[in-house]
Amino acid sequence: MYVQRGYNKAISSQRKNMDFSYFSYVTGLASLFGFIAQVMDWFPHYKELRRSIFLVLVGIFVGSLSSAFNSSSITLDFSISGFSLLLIAIGSLILLLLMVATFSRDHSKRNELYGVSGIPASYLY
Repeated sequence: MYVQRGYNKAISSQRKNMDFSYFSYVTGLASLFGFIAQVMDWFPHYKELRRSIFLVLVGIFVGSLSSAFNSSSITLDFSISGFSLLLIAIGSLILLLLMVATFSRDHSKRNELYGVSGIPASYLY
């Protein structure tokens, strides 16, 4: 009986190490779909945007796979404070500037927006 319990415990720990969440499945399918879209050259007008989204999805999928194999998890203990609100505001400003720069058609305006987004990013370091 004792050996059987140890055996079941070993199997449950193996399942825990290989625990894929729905998030892993969804990002894996989205990465596969993005790869097919890249190879088949769907939406040629949005080629750069499509490539960026594909690379982000692949990164998220690889990260979720590595966390499933490693059986590690990230727990966030988030409490709202003045400092966290300041970080959220700076991060939102950086994200807004980068999004405006990405969708800008004018090359010089895009470069200036990328440069300006580095100013609030310097406060994060």
